[in-house]
Amino acid sequence: MDSHLTEQNLLGAIMFLKGFGDTVDEVLDLLNIKDFCSQTHKHIFQAMVDLKQKGINPDVNAVTQHRFCDDGYLYIYETLKNTSSGYNLKAYAEHLKKLSELRTIQQRVNSINELISKPTDLDTKLNAISSLFDYETGITNQTDGAKHISECLQNYLSYLDDRWNNSDKVLFSSGLTDLDKILGGGYEIGLHAIAANPKMGKTELMAKIINHFGIEKKLPVYVGSMEMQDFQVVHRLISSYAKLAKQLIMNNFNDDNDPEKTSESLFFTKLEDYRAANIYIDDKHDNSVSRIRREARKITRKHGYIGGIFVDYLQLMESDRKYDRRDLEVGAMTRALKGMSKEFQCPVIMLLQLNRGNTSRIDKRPVPSDSRDSGAVEQDVDSWIGLYRDSVFNTNSPWKNITEILVKLNRHGETGTCYQKLTSMGFIDVQENEIERLINNDTKLNVSNSRTANF
Repeated sequence: MDSHLTEQNLLGAIMFLKGFGDTVDEVLDLLNIKDFCSQTHKHIFQAMVDLKQKGINPDVNAVTQHRFCDDGYLYIYETLKNTSSGYNLKAYAEHLKKLSELRTIQQRVNSINELISKPTDLDTKLNAISSLFDYETGITNQTDGAKHISECLQNYLSYLDDRWNNSDKVLFSSGLTDLDKILGGGYEIGLHAIAANPKMGKTELMAKIINHFGIEKKLPVYVGSMEMQDFQVVHRLISSYAKLAKQLIMNNFNDDNDPEKTSESLFFTKLEDYRAANIYIDDKHDNSVSRIRREARKITRKHGYIGGIFVDYLQLMESDRKYDRRDLEVGAMTRALKGMSKEFQCPVIMLLQLNRGNTSRIDKRPVPSDSRDSGAVEQDVDSWIGLYRDSVFNTNSPWKNITEILVKLNRHGETGTCYQKLTSMGFIDVQENEIERLINNDTKLNVSNSRTANF
């Protein structure tokens, strides 16, 4: 049985069963729009999935009235008319899935043969083949070639529907309410940078975001730490999550103000949340993009998906191939990390070092062009966040431990500034009225200085 007829029989069987029943639910979960060849059948199936997600059984009336099938009602009714039973629905689905997998494997084999025949070095060939072919599962979910705009429109409408009605599928909350507002609801799928000079707290900010992804949202995440050992990463995570000072934990909770050691009890209670979490820490010091991709694939195979990839930090990574200049190496890595975000459909968040050019300016707040080793970072990232704490440069600053989180680049939303207070337990929220007071005082001081200068 060819794919077109199998698709037709399957869609007819679903409508024959009036879109109701465990078998229908199982089939809609099993199949994907990419399993269909016919563009018309893709539209019908996408409409069925969309209806089911909204709690509506995809019977013939609901399907014909769906926006994906505006001009296909005659074909839909004809498909149902030619269907005599829903009995073979599951068999149709399994057969269609096999045809789809065979088609995908054939495409991969053709692509691999083309790559092998190209006159490039072995490392380039192997890396390219790795992105097309998973040696353990056989295939990846990449698609080949340009898509007709009608399919892109379906993807766009599905994205909007998810954003409006099921935002967790396309937006990944950072755990910082004010930052999410600037980003447009949270991190989108893409490559995101957090950059700062030393002592600004970029690792602490990443720890807070990892906790939100892995503990609060229960997403499987990968953490590549080239600077710290795994237990040091855990120490920062638990300190931030339990809101316990790092030194208090290291000193065995010896605190004259806590004779009952309630902090110790809280520590071990919170620790249990990490045992149940799917946070994977890789502390290999010479990590590379190819290694991160392999680890991300392992997590995906185990859990069905990966919710976030964190890299601490970019400039410590090893390139998979050698370049004449370090900036070219870093540029290649950022492009590969950006591609990884599309491959795994999750945000990739990386920490960056700055080139210290900002420290010689009057206004020392960092900007994307301060990214160390590469101008490609500014071109490749979907968002770029810089951290600035005035007290690092000005000892008597009234801002003390308040850190400015500066969203300087955001391809999917606005730019702006929000604030967090850096403490011995990581970043915590800061009161809005405190920020307003400090900003007003700075404004008054600037006006006063301006008058003095003019005088």
